[in-house]
Amino acid sequence: MTFRQIEFFTTVCKCKSISKASAVLRISQQGISKALLDLEAELGCQLLKRTSSGVTLTNYGTYVLQEFEIILRKKEYISSYVLQMKSTAREPLLVGMSFGVLSALPHNFLSDFITQHPYIELNYSDYTDITLENRLLKGECDLALIAGPVNCEGLQMEVIKAEKVYLCIPSRHPLYEAQEITLQGLAAYTFVMFSDQFYIQHHFWDSCRHAGFSPRVFLSSNDFNSLKELAFDTGNLFVVPEHTIPKKDSQFRYYPFPDPYFTWEITYATRKNKLMTEGMMAFYQSLKETVG
Repeated sequence: MTFRQIEFFTTVCKCKSISKASAVLRISQQGISKALLDLEAELGCQLLKRTSSGVTLTNYGTYVLQEFEIILRKKEYISSYVLQMKSTAREPLLVGMSFGVLSALPHNFLSDFITQHPYIELNYSDYTDITLENRLLKGECDLALIAGPVNCEGLQMEVIKAEKVYLCIPSRHPLYEAQEITLQGLAAYTFVMFSDQFYIQHHFWDSCRHAGFSPRVFLSSNDFNSLKELAFDTGNLFVVPEHTIPKKDSQFRYYPFPDPYFTWEITYATRKNKLMTEGMMAFYQSLKETVG
């Protein structure tokens, strides 16, 4: 059953004649007749009584006409609404994310959100954790997904996802074959580490200091891939969030960081007292449905 058949049938009923409907639709009488016969064959009943003076509805035809008129009105409403959506200015939504956050979300999260919310004009950018927090406080983002834990007085926050942090141990490091690794034992080794623009670095230092030592850092950087390559090349330790661990990696061993309180979190954040727009609410709900 097609809209073409529905339109032909309702027009024939309105005109009470296939020949008159042919003139209105600018379709041959043969074409209309074939479409109606196919429709009757599909439904398994006769819809029209054909006479030399025109057509009349059967009981089946009367019922089908009522339903088809509802379908056509709905079709017209949908077409009108979609046209209105296209002509209406879309709501801009400025979303900031910490580097690495998007890779921890389902791979199609943003594309699905854009497809499902055509009235929202999504603008998305990546920043370091501290830069993103400052931009959000200045009102340069509507909302942010910050890699934390985060502690900021001026923000309203909710943890969306939390995961473990792992030691990334190069294959030639003494701890590669170790059966047990303690936090205090890490004082003897050197790390490559994220820069102080990332909260994971701050929490790493807090964890080590709580254990009674200051960690030795060979080099820090904002770039994850460069740090991982450097860890392998120099034989130094690195720490990574769980979602970055590949299924197979012959170059590194991954061991849970020996401090259960050291975690990596995705924090949904907005400025305090900021009014939630329709776009912000839609993004939050999509995030909770996808991740939560």
